[in-house]
Amino acid sequence: MMSEKAAPEHEIALYDAIGRAIANLRAAIAEVDAAWVIITAERPDPSVEAFAALDAAEQILGVAREDLARARTALTAYTGERNEY
Repeated sequence: MMSEKAAPEHEIALYDAIGRAIANLRAAIAEVDAAWVIITAERPDPSVEAFAALDAAEQILGVAREDLARARTALTAYTGERNEY
């Protein structure tokens, strides 16, 4: 039988990963929005800054994907432990 602390630890990990994913998605959206402002202001010839903003958004989205993978792992562990009780 699992200790009673195990499930809360996985639950905390789950909420932490989801919270981080949400924060990173919001940050990525802000970067895309900033890029769009630059792109529309500089069209038809966007600057390096516009591409850099899109690159930053892509990088942040990668981190959000990692957070979602951690959330999935934590959810699996949490669900499995809850079913053992």
